[in-house]
This record gives sequence, C-alpha cells and structure tokens, in this order.
Amino acid sequence: MKHASICFALTLALLVSAVHANSSDENKYICLDPTKYDAAKTKADQDGKKHTCDQWVDAFQSPDNGLNGITLNSGFDATSQTTAVRNAIKQLSFCCSDGKSAAFKNHAYLCQDPKDWLPFHTYSGKETNGATIQCTDFVEQDKAIQAEDFTTSWSCDGKSSAIQLQVQGLGAAVMGCCGSAKKSACTSNGMHMCQDPTTFLPAHTFQSDDGGFDGDCYTVAKVLTKDADSACYGSDFSKNWSCAHKPADCHSRLLEIARKGCCGTAGETGSACHGQPFGAASHKHAGFLALAMAFMTLIHP
Repeated sequence: MKHASICFALTLALLVSAVHANSSDENKYICLDPTKYDAAKTKADQDGKKHTCDQWVDAFQSPDNGLNGITLNSGFDATSQTTAVRNAIKQLSFCCSDGKSAAFKNHAYLCQDPKDWLPFHTYSGKETNGATIQCTDFVEQDKAIQAEDFTTSWSCDGKSSAIQLQVQGLGAAVMGCCGSAKKSACTSNGMHMCQDPTTFLPAHTFQSDDGGFDGDCYTVAKVLTKDADSACYGSDFSKNWSCAHKPADCHSRLLEIARKGCCGTAGETGSACHGQPFGAASHKHAGFLALAMAFMTLIHP
C-alpha cells in the first residue's frame, strides 16, 4: 500500500502574492474546534522558508490551489465539500493544536473498544512500502476498507476476508491503531477456537512446526475457515463452536495453534479441541505452507 505523503509545494512568491487574505478569525474554521487554531504556528515550504498558518491558509485560497473560492466562516461544513477541498483542509491540520482539521473523522469503531483508537499513531514497514502512514490515513486510503464507516457502531459480521484481514491483521495487529491491546472490531471472529474465548490473542504471532506459516493468530483462524483445502473449512469461530467430532486434522491444527500461544498461556489445554473426541481423519491435509499461500489469496484474490 502506497501512502501519498503531504507535500507543500507552495512557494514564498505565491504566499506573498496571494490575492486572498483572511484574518485569523476566518482561518480558524479549518479546524474541527476553531479554538484550537494556532495562527502563529509556522511550517517550512519546499524551499525551507517558514510561514505562519495564516499565510498557509491564505495561500491555499489563492487561484489554482485547494481552497480557492472556499469561504471560511462559522457555517463552513467540510463534510459537504469535494474530496479535493477536504484533502486541502487535511493538509492544514498542523495548524490545529489537537491535529484535527475540519475534515477530521473519528474512526474509533475500527477497534473493539473505541477508546483504544489512536488516530495519529504512525507506522512504517514493509506493509506500507517503507512509507510512514497515520492510522487515520490508513483507514481513509486503504482500498479494502475506505468505504467502511468506522465513525459509528460497526460490525465485522459478514464482511469479506479482505476487509477483516486489513482491519485486524494490519490495522490493529501490525500498525497498532488500537493500542497495545491490538484488538479490532473483528477480533471476535476467531475467539471461539479457544475454550475460554476471552483468552484469544489475535495479534500474537507464531511460526508453525512445519515452518510454513509465520504470522498472527487472527490470520490463521481466518484462513483455516475460508480455505477449502483446510480440514477446518466452514467452521465459524466467531460464535459458540464445538470441536467434538471434527476431523482429526482440524483437531491437531487447532491444538498446535493453542500450543503456540493463541489461547494465552494455557497451551494446548486452552484449545476448544482439548479433550474433545475427534472424527475420522479428513482427506484434506493442508499444511501451514498451504495455509500461508491461501492467506495470500485471501488478501490478493
């Protein structure tokens, strides 16, 4: 996923010649909370010259720039503006002491506990091609989830595997957008592979005994249920689930997952399959290497 970094390409000449010159009383409406506007704060342009927020806002309202023709006042509603205008407003969020521009959206319901949401937390890694991306930008730019509305109560039920893996596997587990708990609104979708669902650790990572899988517990739970070559195919770990009489291959796979720490410190005894009778061996013998390949198919169908 590529992150479009904010680039301030306005020059000092443009700032000096800007035909639109608002006062701070008007410019403050680029912030969600106008009282958070800091007119005197400075930021450098691409040539290293520093300019105040009032100068930046005025420049953005000059011809051929993002806020040209936009009137800033108490009636300004960023949500009703074009994407180009909202993006311009977001670029000016540094002028708001709390970092929240008038176009700010609180995507808190991506997390199991909305209070865990960290909108300004940043992450950089192979998943972002080395670019540094903010959690808010991740939600609003990721193709799999950008159409989802996390600003209000949101359920993971019935969502595609691509959405679920981006929400939990990337947003919560890897990027840390839900804090140290690393639990998203999709966390419950793997909980019942454990005897005590509250012990399920979706962001815990492990390497399988055969070396074919190296990832987090949530991801392997999704792959086991969605991959037609898995002995656990069709199981629903998001609700009360019994391992009794499931194929022996499914039993052994879930016991290994628990032993690797997905059900906390209990080991195999924490698995929903521990002590349960199993059925006949399945004709499906998908190892973790095959599951890892299936995981890639789920993300990149």
